[in-house]
Amino acid sequence: MVGRKNSTMKGGCGIGILTALALLLAACGQPHPASTSPQNAQPAKPSAPMRVNAAKVPLSTLSPAPPGTVKKVLYAKMTGKGPDQIVVYSLVTLSKPTPNAPAFTQPYLTIYSYTAGRWTAVFQSPGSGKAAGALIAGQSSRMPFPMRFGLVGAADLMGNGRQQLVASFWSTGADCGSTDVDVLAYLHGKYRISLNASNFCGLGATISGSMLVLSGGYYGPTSAMCCPTIQNARATVRYDKATRTWQEQPNYFSVQTNK
Repeated sequence: MVGRKNSTMKGGCGIGILTALALLLAACGQPHPASTSPQNAQPAKPSAPMRVNAAKVPLSTLSPAPPGTVKKVLYAKMTGKGPDQIVVYSLVTLSKPTPNAPAFTQPYLTIYSYTAGRWTAVFQSPGSGKAAGALIAGQSSRMPFPMRFGLVGAADLMGNGRQQLVASFWSTGADCGSTDVDVLAYLHGKYRISLNASNFCGLGATISGSMLVLSGGYYGPTSAMCCPTIQNARATVRYDKATRTWQEQPNYFSVQTNK
């Protein structure tokens, strides 16, 4: 009995040793997971900011859509940050031409800005609501009158790192009418007319660097509307940052600063 017991114990020890060796070999053969301690953890790389190219935005995604038919589109950094603003000049036909009268139209200027993933109107003239701004006169479809609108361009005319928009608007009744050239700027969180230049009949405008160039007939104090004192007068307008006013040289046309 004793011999059988010793044999059983030896056999049990052998099996135990073999089992332990098998478990040890199995453990050595398993791959060890990578350490996830804070010392070895790699910081997550910040995602690159999404870049929005205003020039590639389909006009069909603008909200609300520009009124009428789109005539011209500009892209301007009017706020100085974020994507450029989309500036749209469009035209609505009020009446078709007849043998006795030309076609009458209503021009519109709409500025769109990228906000919360959408391109929404932040300025429109003529218009109503929060985006409305004074720039183009509105008219009735029953009694329209001739008018023309021109989108001259955009440039940093005020030296503040932002671009301002230059536009011209002509309207008439029974005579040659009058023309306004406006500089539309983003000031104090709103789109405002910073400069208004006006003249009888016509007034041309071009941008030369940071300077506005005006051209047209100069009417002296005694000039009749038919006969300007200088037929093709030319003046330059610059913005004076010290006085925050627009300075014209020579003083041929009516220039007003709106602060």
